[in-house]
Amino acid sequence: MADDGEPRGTLRRLGRVLQAAPRPLSRVAATVLALLGAVLLLDFLLDTPVVTLAELLRCVLFGLACLGLPVSTRYPAAATALFLPGSAVAAVVTDRIGIVTIMACVLVAVVATVASARAAAVVLAVLTAWAAGVSVAVYGDLTHLGPYLLFAVPATLVGLAFGRLRLHSSRTERHNRELLRRQAEVRARERESLARDLHDVVAHQLTLISLVGGSRARSSDPEKLRSALQETSELSREALVELRKLLRVLRDSSSVGTEADPTPHGLVDVGLHDGVHHLAQRLLDLGFPVDLTIDAPGEIRTPRTTVESILRILQEATTNVVKYAVPASPVVIAVRLSPESLSLTVESEVAPARRRMSPELGTGQGIIGMQERAALLGGEAIIGPVGTTWSVQVALPL
Repeated sequence: MADDGEPRGTLRRLGRVLQAAPRPLSRVAATVLALLGAVLLLDFLLDTPVVTLAELLRCVLFGLACLGLPVSTRYPAAATALFLPGSAVAAVVTDRIGIVTIMACVLVAVVATVASARAAAVVLAVLTAWAAGVSVAVYGDLTHLGPYLLFAVPATLVGLAFGRLRLHSSRTERHNRELLRRQAEVRARERESLARDLHDVVAHQLTLISLVGGSRARSSDPEKLRSALQETSELSREALVELRKLLRVLRDSSSVGTEADPTPHGLVDVGLHDGVHHLAQRLLDLGFPVDLTIDAPGEIRTPRTTVESILRILQEATTNVVKYAVPASPVVIAVRLSPESLSLTVESEVAPARRRMSPELGTGQGIIGMQERAALLGGEAIIGPVGTTWSVQVALPL
């Protein structure tokens, strides 16, 4: 049983080698090979009368050998099996050894192109044994083996070279498609980042300008009007600073953060403590009492990106307080820094829709932006109502 199993195992391994990762040729190449096979079969039929059953069988076998040419573009093992018997009969019985030799060279070249080098070596070895058998059957010696190898070996090498070229071209095309896909993803992320930054820079400041101007529009107190103008001027200046920084990033990212940068510092450049105090003071200026807690030990180093994200989230949260909270209601802001995370809590009393200062200014983009900023850093943002309180809970890992 062991002797019988070993040849079967060898045949199975040879079959796997022949079928390993075929790279089918194009339909044009398969069509050309099919036309070549059809021409050869037609020539065979014209020169070989089909009268007896044996002659019909020879024609069928040669037709299968011709079929092996287009089949080899996808199934090397099947093509070799189709080619061997019919071509041998055509060479020995009808003396067409020259034609079938050319067909064998084409077959091994195609296999070398579409399959692996090992598969090409196996097919070349099988066809070499076939050529030796045909030469002995026709000439009684190995006279024909030399001319066969003279054409078959170069054909195999050319097929291998062309196959490597096709493989390289295919890999390059796949890499290009992957590069285009990644570029599209990068552009989509850039658009999302730009949308968040524009919302933070423009929407926050313009919302406050609108609210400050609207709240003082009907006032006849010159002092209040002067205060409103001063606040509006300050908000406009801050918006311009942030927009200039954003434009510099869009135009030339290499200029950001250099010593020669003449752009004044914006919110995210002043640090965690100063940024939080600045936003809390803004709420105080607008009439919201603030219960502020900052627990951020100086010995814990915080990445700049994390600080920027928490300040932007707090900026959006304070904007929402101004737009949706009960006027003059207390606001709780708590910032806590630990070796593991930087967390932010903002709580305010939600005003009924009819009592909100700016119900028409709500778009929902701010909440999406806060959640996206937290997610980009692997953090979590839980935002929503808790009873009559609007709660923003954010935790960013360090």
